[in-house]
Amino acid sequence: MKRLRRFGRYGALGTVNAVLSYVIFVSLALVVSQLMASIITEICMQLFRYYGLGRFVFTGGNAQRPTLLAYFLAVLPGSLVLFLNVAILAQFTPAYITGAISLVVAILYYQVLKRLYRAH
Repeated sequence: MKRLRRFGRYGALGTVNAVLSYVIFVSLALVVSQLMASIITEICMQLFRYYGLGRFVFTGGNAQRPTLLAYFLAVLPGSLVLFLNVAILAQFTPAYITGAISLVVAILYYQVLKRLYRAH
C-alpha cells in the first residue's frame, strides 16, 4: 500500500509538473523562440521535479536525496527519448503510440528515481 501511495504521489507531481511546464513554455514562447522556451522550461521543471521528489514522493526515513548532478544524469536519457518521441516519432506515428512511449518512459523514470533516491 505504501508503494501504491508513493506511486500516486509521483503521478500527482508529474501532473502538476506537466501543467506548470505548459504554462511556462507558452508564456516564454511569446517573448523568445520556442527552442529557447523549451530549454528554459525543461531546466526549470527538472529542478522543480528534483525538489518535489525529495519533499513529496520519496519522503521515507531511509530515502536519501541524490546530488543534483546525479539526478540530471539519471533523467537525461529519458528526456532525450521524450524529446525524440515528440519531435520525430510524432510525425510518423499516431498519438496513442507516442503517448504509450511517454507512459513507458514515465514508469521507467519512476524505477530509476526510486533507486536513485534509495527508497524501498
